[in-house]
Amino acid sequence: MRKAAVKRLTDQAALGGIATTDEDREVRKAAVEPLTDQAMLTEIAKSDKYIDLRWAAVERLTDQAVFGKIAKSDAARARPRPSGSPA
Repeated sequence: MRKAAVKRLTDQAALGGIATTDEDREVRKAAVEPLTDQAMLTEIAKSDKYIDLRWAAVERLTDQAVFGKIAKSDAARARPRPSGSPA
């Protein structure tokens, strides 16, 4: 029900808040899909803990420079950690 309600929202500030703070991952993803705020999408793409939400945000981005930054940060995130280092 909440997911369906989010899909009807057009207020970018409300969508951004839901996309970054809601407890339900599916509701958050539903909020990313209509989001057009490039700054908010960039933040989600760079730092969300869920890869599917990061990917959904990347698909909505239009700034080529941001793509490069995200590619570099995700590559650093994917590097193996030395044994005994914190996760």
